[in-house]
Amino acid sequence: MEPSTQIRGIAFRNLADAATTLYGEKTSAELLERARGTAFDALRTNTLDTLAFYRVEELSHGESLLAELASGDPFEVAFAVGHHGLSDHLPRVFRLFLRVLHPGFVLDRSTAIVRRYFDRGHLAVTRRSERFARLEAHDFPGFDRILWSDFRGATTATLEVGGARGTVIEIVEGGDGPDAVLEARWR
Repeated sequence: MEPSTQIRGIAFRNLADAATTLYGEKTSAELLERARGTAFDALRTNTLDTLAFYRVEELSHGESLLAELASGDPFEVAFAVGHHGLSDHLPRVFRLFLRVLHPGFVLDRSTAIVRRYFDRGHLAVTRRSERFARLEAHDFPGFDRILWSDFRGATTATLEVGGARGTVIEIVEGGDGPDAVLEARWR
């Protein structure tokens, strides 16, 4: 069996913050009380290392549990968590820098973002035009539909920070395992 993808601890900190911001203190507290795994144990004891790697299945579990607690659609909640994580935690200076660039240019740099947060996986922009991009993501074992929804949310926020409006990202192939092909359109 192939080892699971690992993700930096910051993703769990962002999940806890999104739970509080989007769904309230009570929901966030219940999430932290009920979620299981090494990263959640570390969150509860304030020992989470945001730079350390944790299994992505733990993040999927946390986002699924948050959806249950918030009585929301799991894929919409995961999208909101991914969007919130990138848009609300991107340093202001970096955000100002990205705003002067074209969304496509920002997407071209997204491969470097993926390498910062995951211990494996490859993301490539295989086609790009003025208001369209095709992204191919491969080798993310442990990913499921929840995590790809989070990925869509983070990618949407990346484009928006780069100036895109009306962004729609669809998974056109895969998206329920280690690989996905996504197409993004924006104004």
